[in-house]
Amino acid sequence: MGSLTIPELLVVDFTKEEMKPGSISWSTSCKEIRRALENHGCFVALYDKISTHLHKSIFKAADELFDLPTEVKIQNKNDKPYHGYVGQMPIVPLHEGLGIDYSTTLEGAQGFTNLMWPNGNDSFCETSRTFAKTVAELEKLVIKMLFESYGPQHFESHIELLTLLIIFYCLVINEAWSNNKVLSPNHKVTLHKNGIKETRYTIALFSFLSKMVKVPEEFVDDDENPLQFKPFVHVDLLKFYDTDHGRRSQNILKDFCGV
Repeated sequence: MGSLTIPELLVVDFTKEEMKPGSISWSTSCKEIRRALENHGCFVALYDKISTHLHKSIFKAADELFDLPTEVKIQNKNDKPYHGYVGQMPIVPLHEGLGIDYSTTLEGAQGFTNLMWPNGNDSFCETSRTFAKTVAELEKLVIKMLFESYGPQHFESHIELLTLLIIFYCLVINEAWSNNKVLSPNHKVTLHKNGIKETRYTIALFSFLSKMVKVPEEFVDDDENPLQFKPFVHVDLLKFYDTDHGRRSQNILKDFCGV
């Protein structure tokens, strides 16, 4: 069996002073990010707004959260799939997760905190919201650069999406919007139940759009780039993934809205 070749990922330094819209560094990075997302679906971002203190604080907050009794955590319910408590599943016995809806807003962070800690936990609320807002700023910046890389008209026509968007693994939503140009890679983590007893945390912010996701006409060519996906509502994709068919799917976009 051949060895697995690990690709060398693009590293984008967002801390550089010259990384400003309109600069040569910005334009070059836009193109590099586009190529990285099309070829690998991810890249490494150097971003200094996540301080060492905030980094330590968010994982300390995660410890506090998951140390709560299960009967408390399961109170986190949401009509949208995978937005509430996820856990106690035989197929993934080591996995447990909790979603904070609208985590970048004070109302969202406070509402979740009060549900978990009825007597309050100001430290958790402030830490989770600060982390969410900081990462959201970076995501909006990356989405802006991706859109601009396809031409100013794409950014201008989709700028309203940026206000709706709440690491970088490209989400399937970008794969759909780009008509299969951008790659959405699989993310897999393996833990051994009888191995080293080590807790692994993943803290991620996911973007969800409230409007129709549709491939721009400019991305469609009947000969070389035919339309790959029909328009769809983002939350409907989540609901499909929550079905037996969706969970078994090897290509969820094609099975859900493929042409």
